[in-house]
Amino acid sequence: MPIIKVKQKTEKEQARINIERELLDNIRQYCDWLKIKKIDDFFEQAAEHILKKDKDWVNYLKEKNSRPDINKIDTLIS
Repeated sequence: MPIIKVKQKTEKEQARINIERELLDNIRQYCDWLKIKKIDDFFEQAAEHILKKDKDWVNYLKEKNSRPDINKIDTLIS
């Protein structure tokens, strides 16, 4: 079951990264397999997934923002 899903978002900001060639090749194959047209979608959703699942990060946000609703973590990291 694919973890990454194609979705539309607004307000984009350009970022530039350096990544190992083999890893990038695998990411491109994954995107082709899922018919993801923009590799940006992969990186956005992968980052969102990590930020939501990292318990230390979520706890840090809770402490920093004094009780944010866990369901609103998306807005805190967007």
